[in-house]
This record gives sequence, structure tokens and C-alpha cells, in this order.
Amino acid sequence: MSSVSGVITIGYDFENKKVILTQPREVSLNPIETRAIEIILNFFPPSEVSKIHLEKLSDNYTSAFYGENNDFLRFKFTDRTKWLSIRLSAEDMNENLSNPLFSAQSNKKQLHWKAKISDLSELDNFKTFILNACDI
Repeated sequence: MSSVSGVITIGYDFENKKVILTQPREVSLNPIETRAIEIILNFFPPSEVSKIHLEKLSDNYTSAFYGENNDFLRFKFTDRTKWLSIRLSAEDMNENLSNPLFSAQSNKKQLHWKAKISDLSELDNFKTFILNACDI
């Protein structure tokens, strides 16, 4: 399996209240992933959006980082597959051991917990977990 490496820069246009994604040619998101990341970035206060960047480390998923090293989210969204993996805080882990949102995660001792979704509208269910993963 080939690997793709690159960084997608994220900015925020305060005047037009819009997220701006800038990506090098060698890195690309499909239209579903682009829409998903727009939804996710709208969870964040505008002042925090520029602290987030995306890296495509393999063909299997895209990682979202907050700050320099916090790999808080991994995701893959296609027509057939839709999943995200959130680096849950210790408190969220303890409180959500039996939460059906994370039924796709069998090993509850891992840092990243996987969740399958059928539609991007379900991303709203994960807003608190995503923000907690970034201490926001």
C-alpha cells in the first residue's frame, strides 16, 4: 500500500465567517471528507481553527492535529465507509465504556476510539468528545 504525505493548512476568514482549507497538490480529500472536515471545524471557536492541521499519512485515513502534536482525530469517509477515531480524554473514556456511539471500538484501553457512522449528520454526536480531545 502506498503512502501519501503532506499537510493541509486550515485558516479562518473572520470577515466572511468561513473555514479555509489549503492543500498541496499531492494531498487530497474526497468531497465527502471535505464536507466532514468542514462540519468538524465548525465545532471549534474561530480563534482555534488555525491551530488545526490535517495530515494524510496513508491511504487508510486522514489525521487531524491540534497544536503541534495532538493527533486528536482520524477519519475516513467514502461512499461505502464512514468512520472516525477520536483520542478520548481519560474522563470521556471512563464515562463512555458502554456508549453505543463507540460500539465499533472493541479495545477500550486504546487512546483512539473508533465510531462508525452512516451519515455525516451524525458527526454532531461527537462534538463534545472532539472538543474535549483538544481541551477546548
